[in-house]
Amino acid sequence: MKLFEAFARKRNAVLTGTFLLYVVAPHTACSQPDSGIPAPEYFGIYASSNGHLIKVDGREIRADKNVVIRLGQRQSVGGIINGAPVAASQPVTVPVFAPDMKIVVYAETGGLMSPLQAAEPLRIVPLVFVRNVSVDTGMPNNIRRSGPENGWEFGTTPDMLGIATGDHPEALELLKKPFPQHPGIIIAGFADKLPPGVYRFILQPGSGIPIMNDSSFFTFAVEPLAEAESAKCVDVAVAYAMMIANTKYRA
Repeated sequence: MKLFEAFARKRNAVLTGTFLLYVVAPHTACSQPDSGIPAPEYFGIYASSNGHLIKVDGREIRADKNVVIRLGQRQSVGGIINGAPVAASQPVTVPVFAPDMKIVVYAETGGLMSPLQAAEPLRIVPLVFVRNVSVDTGMPNNIRRSGPENGWEFGTTPDMLGIATGDHPEALELLKKPFPQHPGIIIAGFADKLPPGVYRFILQPGSGIPIMNDSSFFTFAVEPLAEAESAKCVDVAVAYAMMIANTKYRA
């Protein structure tokens, strides 16, 4: 009799443990992946920062925090020949994102493009903080001039024609994966956190140069910017040879 009671107690304990596993396991399996990233309600491209979704492909970007930076702009070779300053900068207000920000793409499944294909053109390029710019216009004018810029820039010459070679920022690698249980959503991020600095988020294929008007993009910052201006500060030398502009950075 005692042997039967002991066996019954052991069986009940096993059944109870199995029941608890059944109840608890579904909640664990359904926990939200990438903690802090909510699923968007509407189609579009979003930045996920500090647990909030910020739509970035609309007319207005409404971030929780903004900061004023100085964006640099180099002068074209024609302007320099005509006596214009080689560079300048102007204050611009940009959104601030967290170093571990992610990109969330919500696209219609079964359309002409899959959500992964919709996320493919996205690029994030780190800008450089340019202190001074020196320019050699080359033949036939052979004008050599320099001047301060003191602003963040994309790193290309503003000339409409010709070929730009030399140093320029490279796009960061975006790692992409599906959002579990949401076949229309793709999450894109980076292997490491973004270091402080200013970045250009390119939404469509193109150079990202405003004057070229061949891409859609916006600029955002990762704080602290004072640290970034020191770490990413360069002097730039641009030398023209016929229709080719060669750019060199010097830290």
